[in-house]
Amino acid sequence: MPQSQRPSDLGVVLDRLADRCDAAVESLLLTVPVAGDRETQLALEGYLDQLMDTLRMLAATGRETRARLVVTALDQSVWPAGPVRLNGRQGSPGRSR
Repeated sequence: MPQSQRPSDLGVVLDRLADRCDAAVESLLLTVPVAGDRETQLALEGYLDQLMDTLRMLAATGRETRARLVVTALDQSVWPAGPVRLNGRQGSPGRSR
């Protein structure tokens, strides 16, 4: 992918990943391959089930990570970056001495 087309936001990348995994699962669900004999058919269906489960997990992980990015960004915008003065003493938010 050329440099100019690369998304700079990790959240955008994770959203695209989840969307494409969902689309791949939908495509696989619409495909009903017929292998011929029973053993080969069962093996093929088992493989496709595992592939779809993997794609679903990848999509879910992408969405969960995207949600964590938003929460992390909110946490960082609420808390000061450096030390703060607490009751006349220097400390960090959320930590007690």
